[in-house]
Amino acid sequence: MEALCPKLTSQDPLQYAFPLPLMHIVFPMGFPVRITTNSEEVILTAKDAWDCCSELFACTPLDIRFAVDEDATSQRPPAVLPRGKDNLFAIVHSADNFAIADLSRGTSFSWLTPAVVSDHGYFRYHFLDSLVYSMLGGLYLTPIHAACITLDVSGVLLCGESRTGKTSLAYACAIKGWTYVADDASHLLRPGTDRRILGRPHEIRFRSTATLLFPELSAFTPVRRANGKFDLEIKTCDLNLPYISTETRAGYLVFPKRDFEGPVGFRKLDRDIAAAWLCEVLCVGEESVRQAQRESLAALLELPIFELCYRDPIDGEARLRALVTR
Repeated sequence: MEALCPKLTSQDPLQYAFPLPLMHIVFPMGFPVRITTNSEEVILTAKDAWDCCSELFACTPLDIRFAVDEDATSQRPPAVLPRGKDNLFAIVHSADNFAIADLSRGTSFSWLTPAVVSDHGYFRYHFLDSLVYSMLGGLYLTPIHAACITLDVSGVLLCGESRTGKTSLAYACAIKGWTYVADDASHLLRPGTDRRILGRPHEIRFRSTATLLFPELSAFTPVRRANGKFDLEIKTCDLNLPYISTETRAGYLVFPKRDFEGPVGFRKLDRDIAAAWLCEVLCVGEESVRQAQRESLAALLELPIFELCYRDPIDGEARLRALVTR
């Protein structure tokens, strides 16, 4: 048997020993993430996304590995929705472009082609962001489909469906001196009952029609995102927002309704309706994780919960300011 060992160990048909000589650590929402790869394109995309973020949590880094077959000449494949089972999370766009993550251990491995990683928007949306935020959710966070702003240490989560004006209202607050935390992806830190919200304040995404509300956004060009939509994707440093922060503590849940034709103002919203809506996005990870996420929302549901009917973002900001400072 000893004579056979050198021959056996020299074989590597599954590419376990594929070299990944490049390494970079980033801190999305303050969590350490170690990225190893053989591709400069991967490192550049990760740096552009998160080099602006600082470390907030001294925990074991997520371990994310991207192997890129530099000899592959195939075109970028069409995107396919991820699939999951228990603690496993899979992104499979083709036989040469796939990722597998273990959400319970915070590790993942991807095999990709140059056509995918060279398209930074596609690679970031479908692979990099998807892996990082799914893994962070599995270990530490509860995702919330909400924008978030803060005034006088009171965080306001702007919840609701798409096209209800969450991002525009958050931006209207930010240019009036509120602290901007997130446009439509906020995260509740768990475990804990202190309602600590984490966001992604270094970027903001608008629909192209937002230029009708905010003429200064006309200086930016809409781009086709990886999901096929034309949007304005802007770094907040280019907007000169006075205050941004990665975190706050939630004080209010507000469900905005823009361009409302009836009576404007606040009205209380049933907690069961709010709870059902918050739980809709809890769809990643094994059942024990999703149950922990549902339970973590109980602290948010103890807050004042309102529906806000308003005419336009300026009107909405004034009403939110009166709510927080009353």
